[in-house]
Amino acid sequence: MNDFLTRSFSGLVYAFLIIFSLIISDFFFSTIILIFTLLALVEFQRIIKFKNPIPYIFLISIFIYLLSNNYKTNISALILVFSLLTNIYLTYDLFYNKINTAFNNEKLFLPIFYISGSSCFIILTQKIFPEFLYWVTFYFFTIIWINNSFAYIIGKNFGKNLLFKKISPKKTWEGFFGGIIFSAIASIFYFKTQSNFSIIFFISSAIILSILATIGDLIQSKFKRKVNIKDSGSLIPGHGGFFDRMDSVIYSAPFFYLLLIFLKNVS
Repeated sequence: MNDFLTRSFSGLVYAFLIIFSLIISDFFFSTIILIFTLLALVEFQRIIKFKNPIPYIFLISIFIYLLSNNYKTNISALILVFSLLTNIYLTYDLFYNKINTAFNNEKLFLPIFYISGSSCFIILTQKIFPEFLYWVTFYFFTIIWINNSFAYIIGKNFGKNLLFKKISPKKTWEGFFGGIIFSAIASIFYFKTQSNFSIIFFISSAIILSILATIGDLIQSKFKRKVNIKDSGSLIPGHGGFFDRMDSVIYSAPFFYLLLIFLKNVS
């Protein structure tokens, strides 16, 4: 019970900071995301035993660029391509490579595009539909949080069939589908309050985000499993580190951004 209360309190504080900053201003939100991502990047480079300032310089430079008045979509398109390719590679590696041979030769481009590059699309989700203010980004975060929370709760209480035993022995198929179902239900409530898009978009995007969030979490688990650690850090009581909290969001962000671009062009 104490662990559950600690985990719940830490999660609420983390969510409050993101939601509050999102409502206040783009600059405040971007600053919070930058700080959280920098901390996640520190933990990630520690996991892969790689110390290099380039990913930090790249991350800070991109965030400054995104907040400037000289922002150009062609630069973000280039970063999107490399981030998507990196995440697709990591997904392939998750399912087809042995755990003891993975991630040995990619120690520079992984921090740059998997962490730094992907995280910038958390900010860019607001720029696709600026007329809707912050609700698109709010939707992105809350659907992932709902999926992760209910996957954990249902898996812990009802899970029997392991989802990916060699990577994450606590994840179950029951939790996986439970997270998807509750995310889809939450998306229907969004449709009731924000009916600018069809209910098909809301339900399908919730399912897609739930699957992406699970893959992102499994990829992070594979990194940790290789070096035999449970958590990426200890800065968030009950959750571990910032990489533990940001893994699903960072991995999913470029895919969700691509989905929004597609929606904007066909709507």
